[in-house]
Amino acid sequence: MTTNSDDFLRLLRAGALFWSSYFLLLAVLDGIQAAPESLGAAYFVFYGASILAVLAIAFAPGLPRRLGKTYPPLLLVLMGFLPLLGETFILPRAGVEPWMTVLASSDLYIRQWAPTILVVALIAYGYARFQVLLFVGAITLFNLLLALLHPSPHARNVSLVISILFGVATAILAVGLNRAFQYLHRQQAALRDANRQLLELAATAEDLAISRERNRMARDLHDTLAHSLAGLIIQLDTVDAYWDEDPAIARDLLVQAVGTARSGLDETRRALGALRASPLEDMGLLLAVKDLAESAAQWGSLKLHLKLPQQLPQLSDDTEQCIYRVAQEATANVVHHANACHLDLWLSQINGRIILHVHDDGVGFDPAAVAHPGHYGLPGMVERARMAGGTLTVRTVPGQGAEICLDLPIHAR
Repeated sequence: MTTNSDDFLRLLRAGALFWSSYFLLLAVLDGIQAAPESLGAAYFVFYGASILAVLAIAFAPGLPRRLGKTYPPLLLVLMGFLPLLGETFILPRAGVEPWMTVLASSDLYIRQWAPTILVVALIAYGYARFQVLLFVGAITLFNLLLALLHPSPHARNVSLVISILFGVATAILAVGLNRAFQYLHRQQAALRDANRQLLELAATAEDLAISRERNRMARDLHDTLAHSLAGLIIQLDTVDAYWDEDPAIARDLLVQAVGTARSGLDETRRALGALRASPLEDMGLLLAVKDLAESAAQWGSLKLHLKLPQQLPQLSDDTEQCIYRVAQEATANVVHHANACHLDLWLSQINGRIILHVHDDGVGFDPAAVAHPGHYGLPGMVERARMAGGTLTVRTVPGQGAEICLDLPIHAR
């Protein structure tokens, strides 16, 4: 298979719906041309069972996962060969006039061409050229074998010629479609690579911006808090020196030290306030998380399932900060590392606790990697949850996606 399995599965199901609708329409037209009772039970049993079988296989929950790589060929073989069997063994017995025949003397109906071309197009989309030609050769050989069953030598010869011509035409069409689809797949792969590189550049730019902001905050803290503390220590040392000799001077110096401490506290609060995520200040927690999830889904071309409450109780700044930062890190990991198609993000309030779920259907990872610092930022998320009084649980199996669950107590402001 040369394409994304999820995309091909959706295309197969659409093809199965078209295939079934096509034969339902033919049954209606046959019923108009000939009375339904004259068609016989075999006609309705065969085509009814064929349609039900194709639809059941196409839409059975979990069947693609259980059958694995054999699922698409099974569905395609049924869709390709059932019309030929019905054409040869069912329609002649039903007395259906050849209202869509190629030649009046032949039993080869043009009605079989549409589903055959549909199946060939699906195979050309999802498989390599050799596999496409293998299917065309098999269906042409099957047509030739069925043509040999004609009792009339003239009809047999006509059917053989038509089967060969149909096989050659189908092979040419299949090769052309396969080349076009392969070019499309290469373009899509190049687009995904470019998008991945863009995401990596964006992540690098984000890391650089964070590093610059940290350096700026370090300078601010050094210029404010460190100087305030240094001045406070000097003043307190002086107070200690004058405490016994001149209590009045010591008291004045103590008042000055208190003023210095308060000034340092104000500077520290301003510095810590600057560390708070600006989206939380601008939009609030719910809108900030919503914007975060939608941005991640857009960047990673993910199908998003977002579930947020209408409102939340007043949470402490630390709790909101923890929720937002964990959601930010978790969604970034999905975009950059998971190679997923779906992203689920749920935020809920249960029994006095705030629960955040972030789930993807990507490649997953080794749970033991959580213990190694720097791997996907998980140690940082665990530490954030611990400092906020909560827990962070990681559930993942390589190849089966990952789920991160943040559980925090509600701390009111």
